[in-house]
Amino acid sequence: EFIYLLEWLRCEGSSRMMRWCWRRWIVVASTSSPCPALVSLQRFASRPLSEVPVFSRQLPHLLLHIKSRSTRLALTSSSDTDEAAYIPPPSSEVEGMLAALPSRGDTSLRAGHIYFVSTPIGNLEDITLRAIRTLQQADVIASEDTRHTAKLLNYLSVGKKIHVSHHEHNARGMVPQLLEFASQGLSIAVVSDAGTPGISDPGMQLAAACVARGVPVVPVPGACSAIAALSVCGFQLSDFRFIGFLPRGGKARRLKVAEVVAEPSAIVLFEAPHRLLSTLRALAEGGAAERICLCARELTKVHEELVYGSISRLVGRFEAEAEKASRLRGEFTLVVGPVSTMELQAREAERKEENEEAAEQLLLARLAAGEAVSRAAREVASQLGMPRGAIYKLALRLKQDGAVPLKDSSNSLA
Repeated sequence: EFIYLLEWLRCEGSSRMMRWCWRRWIVVASTSSPCPALVSLQRFASRPLSEVPVFSRQLPHLLLHIKSRSTRLALTSSSDTDEAAYIPPPSSEVEGMLAALPSRGDTSLRAGHIYFVSTPIGNLEDITLRAIRTLQQADVIASEDTRHTAKLLNYLSVGKKIHVSHHEHNARGMVPQLLEFASQGLSIAVVSDAGTPGISDPGMQLAAACVARGVPVVPVPGACSAIAALSVCGFQLSDFRFIGFLPRGGKARRLKVAEVVAEPSAIVLFEAPHRLLSTLRALAEGGAAERICLCARELTKVHEELVYGSISRLVGRFEAEAEKASRLRGEFTLVVGPVSTMELQAREAERKEENEEAAEQLLLARLAAGEAVSRAAREVASQLGMPRGAIYKLALRLKQDGAVPLKDSSNSLA
């Protein structure tokens, strides 16, 4: 009966070890304290055929557990023993046996798929039922920090799994290994320490490799600090832009801060406690001092705090706290409010004035060099991305005001 089941596992293609078992005897080396997986296998081997469907679904995980822990298994060919060579049962008997056994279709996870599972960002009760089921049924779990994720798995009563570490420092070697697991028909759940993998967390490189190799991926959505903060920011939002963590320093940081300040839509940033004040100061100095901002600390956790105010006010607020407590604590999600209508109008007027000044200087230089009005207007309009008609009118006004000698009699745009 045990050999029959291994034949079924071979047909399912569950793993390479199971395919080996198809034409070999398995001899379990006796140990003083055998692991639970081996005990379960030994009990299973002695069960009657009528009980096989009830128990057999656990066998793939047990065999994978044994393989991953390098348990002492002696895979001995029949030619190395005194027993008669194993002869596969007739195909009719195998087909009848397979018909009575549950297939992998009984589980909701699909073989060879990689599931990107969102985990709680603080409160363990925020995990979804689908995420729990995925973690319980997956063959392999790849996590950013195995010790951190082990606490969540214990809380959810998730049994023994192949649990591997997957983070930015080992992605080069781990991504091919996870793809190999998927090619062997295993279902894989990818998690980060908190939130969604690939969103300011490890996982993006794996997702890109899956797309390139044609490995199916499945998102399992859940808690998200960015969306949680946006839901209580109180801003009128038609759109928003997610930035995540700013670069830590240098030119890249300065450019990104300038980009954030110039963005008229709401912006979501993540920041660590030791860099919060430097980020707020950089935004204030860059021209966003009066923009309203929500500073959400430790979302969904015991010490959750939401602080609203202008960026300049938040600088003072957290400077005082850092001075009193010696340092800031907690993880922060910032929602910088959208630019107000009045400020947008002021920006547009300022931009228009700057463009007109630039166009005037370019036209004066071209007209002074004797270039025709129509040609000068066409070239300047193309250079600045402004309407040609408006530039042509400006060129005529400059001529009429005597800014340049009136040498061109052409009044056409052609």
